[in-house]
This record gives sequence, structure tokens and C-alpha cells, in this order.
Amino acid sequence: MTPEIQILAVEDDEGVRELLVHIFENAGLSARVVGSLNEFRSSLARQDAGICIVDIGLPDGDGLSLVSELRASGGRGILILTGRGSELDQVLGLEMGADDYIVKPFRQRELLARIKAVARRLVAVADKSDPVQDETRLQMHGYMVDLSSRSVSGPDGTETRLTTAEFDVLAVLLAHRGKAISRDEILKEIKGKSWHSSSRGIDGLVSRLRRKLPVDKTVGELIKTLHGVGYMLTPEHVQKA
Repeated sequence: MTPEIQILAVEDDEGVRELLVHIFENAGLSARVVGSLNEFRSSLARQDAGICIVDIGLPDGDGLSLVSELRASGGRGILILTGRGSELDQVLGLEMGADDYIVKPFRQRELLARIKAVARRLVAVADKSDPVQDETRLQMHGYMVDLSSRSVSGPDGTETRLTTAEFDVLAVLLAHRGKAISRDEILKEIKGKSWHSSSRGIDGLVSRLRRKLPVDKTVGELIKTLHGVGYMLTPEHVQKA
């Protein structure tokens, strides 16, 4: 973990707040933990945060709306930490712009691992001074995908911001270009075999990638759905029907 990345967490349960403070202090992280939406806004106004951890059920506002607001206002890393573990809640959280979704009760090591994954993406995007090897730059339907800086730019050079989870899914699909891959296989490559979340969350991430990365009408959509199988990047040689 890079200590320069500031963490700001909002959690309404006092016991969980105390646990978070304990975890962050032991890990040597620079973090603040508050208990309400108003406190979160005030703390963020005083000092920005590179990673925000948001509880959905807050006493004075909607955590999902906060996630959407944070995603629209900048390139912060966003994690949802909540007791709501249904498939619908997880898909909705990712749709709103969260990089990851963690269900309480959680394991300390798992929480830190998820935070570190988001931090690595933030550092990679910010540090563009390192030389980029050719094998890390891939062309895809006119887009340039840079695996080193974890960035995607269009033909005009404009960068499209992707969340950690969105980029991870795109990278897996690129690695399997020309082949179908199931939701479970995508999750396994992203999170490892110990990941227990619902694979249906991949559907929401694919939907967001399609919206953020439109392709020529002759292609249709960036990612092709193979019903009963999974997903595959649309071949670049697709012709008009």
C-alpha cells in the first residue's frame, strides 16, 4: 500500500467504525473514519481522499447516491462496505460506479487486499512517467488500451475513465480475445479462487463498458453476449450485415 493515498470511510455503526480505525492504524494507512454523510462531506472538503469507503445505509442520506456523486466528480477509488449482500444490491453498487463491493461481516485481510488493489490502479494511472512497453499497449476497435497505466483512450486521444472493476473485466476479455469466457471465469481471474461474490455483477460491469466505449454501428457492441456461455470481445473484422 502506498502511504500517500488518503482513505476516507463513512460507516454508521460505531463498532464497525472502531474496527476500521484499528485495521487502518495497524496497517499504517492514512485514513479517516466518520459516521454520517454530513461528516463525510465536511471531511472531504477539508482534505481530499484518493480512496473512499462508503456504507450504503447512512443515517442522513443514501450511500448509493454518494457513490454516484463521487464517481462523477473525479477519479477516486470507491469501495462499498455494507451489510446488504444480495445480488441486486451488488450489481446496483457496481452500476453506480463502485470499484468493489464488500459485504459485512468482512475479514480484515480481505478488506486490506481490496483496498490495495484499488490503490495499485490509482498509482498506475497517476504515474505515467514510466516507459511503456509495446506489449502493454493494445488496439481495440480504435481504442488504445494501456495495461501499464490502466487507461483507455479513443482515436482522438481522449481518455475514458474506467473504474478498477471495469478495467479488470476489460483486461480479462482482451487476454481472451477471440474466445468466449464465462462470468465465473472472469471473476476467478480478477479476484482469485477465494472470491465469493455473485458472478452476476459482471453483467453490470459489461453493460457499463458498452456504454463508455461505443463502437461503430457495423460492429454493434464492444462485447458480445453468448447466451449460456458468457462474453467475448466482438471480433474486429465484423462486416455490415
